[in-house]
Amino acid sequence: MFQSLVPSQTRGVLDVHDVVLNDTATEHESNVNSEYSVKEEYLTEPLRSAFRRALGPEIHLPLRAKISNQLVLGNKSFTSISRHKGNSGIFRVNSDIPFYIEKIVEFDEKSIQQYPPLKGEWMAGRALKASTVEQDPYLNYPLLRAKLWGTELEANVEVWPIDQVEGHFAQLLISWEGQNASVVLSLSRVSLVLLNIREVY
Repeated sequence: MFQSLVPSQTRGVLDVHDVVLNDTATEHESNVNSEYSVKEEYLTEPLRSAFRRALGPEIHLPLRAKISNQLVLGNKSFTSISRHKGNSGIFRVNSDIPFYIEKIVEFDEKSIQQYPPLKGEWMAGRALKASTVEQDPYLNYPLLRAKLWGTELEANVEVWPIDQVEGHFAQLLISWEGQNASVVLSLSRVSLVLLNIREVY
């Protein structure tokens, strides 16, 4: 799928290591690393800092919150990366940065009454690091909506409400220009191409 779109003169150096293309928790069950769980947990300091960056430093956060590793929205399943990597990779609305979900957070009614912006379910995760390659061959194919990224995650945790989730992405790990990289392809964004076809008589 990806190899056929790389220019033929460079195609021979594409070394594919792994691919994650599944879009629901029922596919590729071998990728499921843990059972569904939901429990009360203490908010870690990185998570508390992420909420302060998202909602403001004056926010009053409780000590604990409900943490789960899976959320179903419509017919799509979103999970933590520790439960199912393929279902944890997402794009956020109006963003081209790929994120991996690490936790799904929900606050109790008392906390929401004290600070209404906490209402609803939140996702916490980290973005993929940018690629350091000099030439991204997939930029030659804008209709594919694919791009090279790094293989590691950023240090900072970020949080976002679930209505900011746009959809999953597929990730293909490769070796490119002598370094590890990953091809990221949106599974929810499409490009509409209108063709003007004229009959020839």
